[in-house]
Amino acid sequence: MSSLSSHRAIKLFRRMCCYAYVTGLPNFWYEKPNWSIHVGKFHDFISHVTDVINCVFYLGQFFSFFTQKNLNERQETDQIIFTTINPCIYWAPIAMNYYKEQVRDLIRNLVLVLPSVYNDREVERKMVKKSCLYVSLLLSTANATLLLYGIDSFIKVLKGAVFTTVITAWPSVEDRSRIAGIGRAAVFIIWTQFMFRSCGAISLIISLTINTSHQYIQLQSYFRNLSNIFQENLIQEEMETKYEEHLKIGIQQHIKILSYTKKLKQACILVYGGQIFTNMVILVMTMMVMMGDDLSLTKLMTFMTLAISSTVTNGFYMCTIGDITVEVQRYGSQ
Repeated sequence: MSSLSSHRAIKLFRRMCCYAYVTGLPNFWYEKPNWSIHVGKFHDFISHVTDVINCVFYLGQFFSFFTQKNLNERQETDQIIFTTINPCIYWAPIAMNYYKEQVRDLIRNLVLVLPSVYNDREVERKMVKKSCLYVSLLLSTANATLLLYGIDSFIKVLKGAVFTTVITAWPSVEDRSRIAGIGRAAVFIIWTQFMFRSCGAISLIISLTINTSHQYIQLQSYFRNLSNIFQENLIQEEMETKYEEHLKIGIQQHIKILSYTKKLKQACILVYGGQIFTNMVILVMTMMVMMGDDLSLTKLMTFMTLAISSTVTNGFYMCTIGDITVEVQRYGSQ
C-alpha cells in the first residue's frame, strides 16, 4: 500500500506553531528553529516579562473589588465577568507551556510519523480545511470582542466619560488625569496581548483535536483499502501474507492513535473544563445585563459578541472532541 506525505498538515501546523510563538508561547514545532540563538533568548525574555505583566494584570482585576467603590452597573458586570473568566482563558497557554514537550512530540507524531505509513490526501485536505475554518472563526470573534469593547469605551469618551475597558485596581474610574488615561490605554493593550496569546494556544489545541479525530478517519480509509491487495497480480498465498502484514500495521497504527489521544486529553482536559465554566459565566452574566434598565445598542452588541465568542469557542471544543468519540465508536460497527 502506498503512503503519501502530509504536506498540507505540515504546512498548517508549522504556521500554527509560528503564530503561537509570535504570541509568546514556546516553540512547539518538532524541528530546530532557523533563527539564531539570540532571537530565541530574546523571545524567552519577552515571554517571561509578559507572563509577569499578565499576572500583575489579573491581580489588578482582583484587587479592583477593594479599590473601585464607585462603579456603575455596567462596570460592575464587566468587573465580575473578566475577573472570573480571565484565569480560565489564560489556562490554555499555561497548560500548553507546561506540556510543551508532550505537545511537540504529539505534533511530530500526527504530521510526520502516522502519515509516513499511510495518508489519504482527501482526508488530509478536509482536516486542513476544517482547522482553518475553526481557527478563522475563533480569531474573528475574539478580535470582534476586543474591537467592540474598544469602540464602546471610545464612544463613552466622546460623551464625556473616561476610557474604561477592563476594571483594574488602578486607575480609578473617576480619575481624569493624563497619567490615568495612559494607564487605561496600557491596560487595554495588555488585555489585547493577553487575548492574543490565549487565542494562539486555543487555536493550536483545536487544530490538534481536529487532526487527532481525522487520524481515525485515515485509519478507516487504510482498512478499507486493504481489500485492494486481493486485486493485485499475486498468487493467493502471497496476497494472504501481504494482507496479514498490512493488517498488523493497521492495528499498530490504531494503538498509536489511541495513545496520542490519551496524551492530548492529558494536556488539554483542564482547558476543556475551563472553557465550559467560562461559557456558563458569560451566558449567565449576559442574561443579567439584558434584563437591566440601561440596555443600549452598543452595550447589547458588546455583550452579545462576548457571549457569541465564548459560545463559538465552546462549540469548537465540543465538536472536535465529539468527532473523536464518533470516529472511535465506528470501529465497533465495522
